[in-house]
Amino acid sequence: IDKPIIDIPAETGSRGSFDIILQGTKANNFTLCEAAKHFAISELCPQVVGTPQTVADQLQEFFENKGCDGFIVTPTEMPGSFEAFTRSVVPILQKRGVFRKEYPGSTLRETIKA
Repeated sequence: IDKPIIDIPAETGSRGSFDIILQGTKANNFTLCEAAKHFAISELCPQVVGTPQTVADQLQEFFENKGCDGFIVTPTEMPGSFEAFTRSVVPILQKRGVFRKEYPGSTLRETIKA
């Protein structure tokens, strides 16, 4: 984790994100740990912060104009961040029609097939 990242030839799979990280790593001589920290706070993973209204505005912008079909919400504290997000941001997105209020199936499998 504290050694420079080396290029790993890919037999299969996508290299897009890895190649971007590798370029930044070579340019800055990052270790794997440093590259992970840089990637986590870079434009590759935009940080959405602010009031519930501001966060909802930013998420809606990504969803409607950037080809986004979902989000990975990372907490700043556990479990409070998820509770605050679902209590304050999700209702705003639901009111705008950007976040579902219900699902067609009673299980994930049923919902995906729908």
